[in-house]
Amino acid sequence: MAYVTVNVDIDEVLDNLYDDELEYLIKFLKEEGHLKDRSEPSPKSIMEMEWDEVCSKLQNSQLRLTAEEESIIKSIANRL
Repeated sequence: MAYVTVNVDIDEVLDNLYDDELEYLIKFLKEEGHLKDRSEPSPKSIMEMEWDEVCSKLQNSQLRLTAEEESIIKSIANRL
């Protein structure tokens, strides 16, 4: 069996697709698991949700923190 090698510039191919062809390609890539759908974020774990809640509380409570508490938080953040 004979094989033929063809050099194709993928950017050129993508730039020349019609809208419906591009939509078809995106749908195909999602169905094959190569592309995640942005409208469906992956669910957060309980630990991630707890972390988000803690960070939100910190962000909205700066004025209620003592100078020492604020210093501790800053030192942790600066270490990261």
